[in-house]
Amino acid sequence: MEKKKKKDSLREIFSKTNRNIFLVLLAGSIIGFLGVIPLALSIQSQTGALENLPLPLDQLIVIQLIQGIIQNSILIALGLFYAKKVGLTLPLLEKWFAGSKTNVTLASVLPISVGLGILTGALIIALGPIFEFIEPTVLLINIPTPETAALDGFLASFYGGINEEILLRLFLMTIIVNWLYQFRKESKPTDSTMWLSIFIAALLFGLGHLPTAFAIFKMTPIYVIRIILLNAVAGLVFGWLYWKKGFESAMIGHFSTDIVLHVLSQLITI
Repeated sequence: MEKKKKKDSLREIFSKTNRNIFLVLLAGSIIGFLGVIPLALSIQSQTGALENLPLPLDQLIVIQLIQGIIQNSILIALGLFYAKKVGLTLPLLEKWFAGSKTNVTLASVLPISVGLGILTGALIIALGPIFEFIEPTVLLINIPTPETAALDGFLASFYGGINEEILLRLFLMTIIVNWLYQFRKESKPTDSTMWLSIFIAALLFGLGHLPTAFAIFKMTPIYVIRIILLNAVAGLVFGWLYWKKGFESAMIGHFSTDIVLHVLSQLITI
C-alpha cells in the first residue's frame, strides 16, 4: 500500500497540472517545432537525407508534429507536476494563470536572462578559435548564405528556447532533482543536489547536439569535446536561471544565446 501511494499515475499527474500553463507551453512547443523546420530541411537536403523518404515530405512533417505534441504533452505534464515537489517554479506563468502571489515580473527577470544569454553566446564564440587553433573544423555541407542562415537561425531559436528547455530543464533537470533528493534522503533539495542536477542536464544537453554535428562536420575527438563542452557551458547557465529565476528565465536566456550564435554571428559576416 505504501508503494502504491507513492507511485504517481500519469492520469493523476495530468489532473494536477494547471491546464492553462500546460496549454501555453504546449502551444509554444508547436511554434518551436514549426520554427526549426526550415533549418532542418536545409541541413537534410544537403546531406541527402531527403532523397529516399518513406512518405511524402508534408506527410512526414505532420506525423512528426503529432509525435512531438504527444511527447511534449507528457514531458510538460511530468515537469510541471514534479517541479512543484522540488520547489522549482514557473513564476510568470504561475502568476498569470494560477494566481501565485509572487513579486517576480517580466521586467525583473528580463535583464538577467537576456544579459546572461548574450554573454553565454559571446563566450561560446570567443572560445571557438581556441579549438580551431588545436584542430580546424571541416564542414561536410555547404554553408547557406548569411542572410538565409540568419533567418533560419532566428526561427530555429524558438525551438532552442522552448522545446529544448522543456526537454532538458523542465522535464529532465526536474526529474533528476526529484530523484537525487529522495535518493539522498533530503527533506528538500540542497544546493549540491541542485548543482549536480544542473551539471547532469547540461552534459546531456551537450551530448544531444552531437547527432546534428555529425551530419554537418567531419567529427574528430577534439570536435566532439568542443560540441559537448561549449553546449554544456550554456546548459549550466540555463539550469542556474531555471533554479534561481524560474523556467521562463531559462527559456529567455536560451533564446538570447541562440540569437547571438545563429543570427547576430551570421549578420556580422555580411
